[in-house]
Amino acid sequence: MKLQHASWPSWGIRAVVLTISSVILAVPNAYPEAYIAGQLGAARPSIGGGLTDAKFNATSPPFEMPDQPLKSSFLYGAKAGYYFSRVSWFGLETEVYNTTPHMKQLETTWTIPAGTFLPGLGTLPISVTGPVSLPGNHLRVLM
Repeated sequence: MKLQHASWPSWGIRAVVLTISSVILAVPNAYPEAYIAGQLGAARPSIGGGLTDAKFNATSPPFEMPDQPLKSSFLYGAKAGYYFSRVSWFGLETEVYNTTPHMKQLETTWTIPAGTFLPGLGTLPISVTGPVSLPGNHLRVLM
């Protein structure tokens, strides 16, 4: 008679079930609680590419603006929450934070296709290509 060994996936499932059941049995009773927390840090929008895919929708046809790099900035905020006593696994939380990822000045080249309608100027009869200097902007994000 040949012994059969359990496969790796079944051992993995058994290990996960054993770990979860051990944690559930070891956790003490939950009680209702309120909490307040603060946060400090740095906003690094350049990691995600900055301000990307900006479109001018007031023109016809709309045209895109080149990606705008945003400066890293200090971030601070607070959050508050409460877990309910009757339904101890249910809670509410609110959060607010502030950062100022200013937009850097950018030298770029734009091409506006012929037939584009620009508010205040009308429809362009020819395609326009040229260097553009976009000034920096001061942004504030309060979420």
